[in-house]
Amino acid sequence: MYFTCFVEYSDKVVRMGSSGHRHLAETLDRLDGLIRSGKKAEACVELRKLVGGKIPRAFALRLATLLRRTEQPTLGLRVLNPVVRPPHKKVVSSSDEEKVEYAFCLSNSGAYQEAI
Repeated sequence: MYFTCFVEYSDKVVRMGSSGHRHLAETLDRLDGLIRSGKKAEACVELRKLVGGKIPRAFALRLATLLRRTEQPTLGLRVLNPVVRPPHKKVVSSSDEEKVEYAFCLSNSGAYQEAI
């Protein structure tokens, strides 16, 4: 069974301090619980809102994983792309976990050759 939801993108940038990080962690925990309980539609809407903001690197992998679990792998790619494929002048080292999740999202998006 496949689930799809459509929500408009937002270009809003959210600035977060340590309390913002705690709030984001709690939000991701809550969304994980919604997905596990079968409430993907509700989680989908909130996840799409998060993608429109600036996501701290520490949460990018977790957010991308939740997006893939709600059948939104292209949004997961959008979150992880700056980490796995940074601009030429920016030096960023991505973890194996980030690369694997990026490959999962590529595969689930239909880009099988690139995922390999």
